[in-house]
Amino acid sequence: IRPFHDVLLGLFFITIGMLLDWSIVWQRWPFVLMLLACSLLLKLLLITALTRAMGASMGVSLRTGLYLTQAGEFGFVLLTQSYQRGLKKQNRRTGPCRYGGRHTNLRKRCCPERPLGRNR
Repeated sequence: IRPFHDVLLGLFFITIGMLLDWSIVWQRWPFVLMLLACSLLLKLLLITALTRAMGASMGVSLRTGLYLTQAGEFGFVLLTQSYQRGLKKQNRRTGPCRYGGRHTNLRKRCCPERPLGRNR
């Protein structure tokens, strides 16, 4: 089932991209730009607030919000594929799970000990 999942996921992104009518985007570019800015700001505020609620300092929360704001679901697909194909090695000291000390609780919630890309 896994090979079909990957093929269908790629097909989904391609077909959705082909459905985009660029003439409407060009005609209403200020509205599209405003929607983009509002969604990015909302994601930034939400991620920063959630990270802060989990006990991280304001600096760490803001950096986490800035790093994850532009990320989307397709980034997780690419990250999983890069781990499976050996293009990116998992390193706990330099990876996203490098917080220690008082951020240990945040690290345990955000970065569980199981490696990425494994089936549950």
